[in-house]
Amino acid sequence: MTIELHPINIEEIREPRYINAIETYLKNDQHDKYVKQLFQTLDNHEIKYYIYGGAIRNPITEQIHNRHIPTSDIDILIDDSEKDINIEELLRYLDGKIYTTSLGSPRWKPEDKLQIDIVKLSNATKLKHNPNLPTSLETTLKSCDFTPSAIAYDPEEKAIYSNGAIEAIEKQEFELLYTKDLQPETLMCNLILKSEKTGFNIGPKAKTLIIEEYNPDLDQKIKDYMTHKGTEDKTDHVIDRLQIIQKQATNNKHSF
Repeated sequence: MTIELHPINIEEIREPRYINAIETYLKNDQHDKYVKQLFQTLDNHEIKYYIYGGAIRNPITEQIHNRHIPTSDIDILIDDSEKDINIEELLRYLDGKIYTTSLGSPRWKPEDKLQIDIVKLSNATKLKHNPNLPTSLETTLKSCDFTPSAIAYDPEEKAIYSNGAIEAIEKQEFELLYTKDLQPETLMCNLILKSEKTGFNIGPKAKTLIIEEYNPDLDQKIKDYMTHKGTEDKTDHVIDRLQIIQKQATNNKHSF
């Protein structure tokens, strides 16, 4: 991939309408009682934590665009910048099943259809291979793949931290933010799935990725990734969408 990307400065936001939307959304979400159990465990061990990604993006989307988007999972960030934390040891007292994700982080499934990913700041970023970068929320948000996902919420401080995510939500656009070490098929599948789930458009850089990188030789890798995600039933649709985007770009190019 030849796309060059530049992270945006992290912004702290305490806008009451966004905070209220997040708090209401989480309270009414089916994950709520389990998230509270987890937070109580973390509080007992004096561990700092954040909620990030879709669970924060979705209520803000609903607030701005009046569009409800259900959250299939909750992502929790654990601040291990000051000390090493054994998350698995903390989770073993909770009911449900504990799995390990492809990134090596624990996933708690308190019920069959509910899951909560618990990720340490030190593991949450693809930038972690650079020893000069600090273990921090800022580094993590600058390592998100797409702009609307680069957002976190501190439930204790009632503060939102955004790396261009609010602007992306307002614009209703999924754009590439950070792609180092990520495979093209992973990015392309997630672009299609997340943009359709939210009703957002795919941004220019993201479309360029699809146009330049998609080819039928990737179809098997796409199928394998979709199976890994448990969304194999949507594989043909994702491939069709990638082909349509590429074909439209070719037709537009030839129309000049």
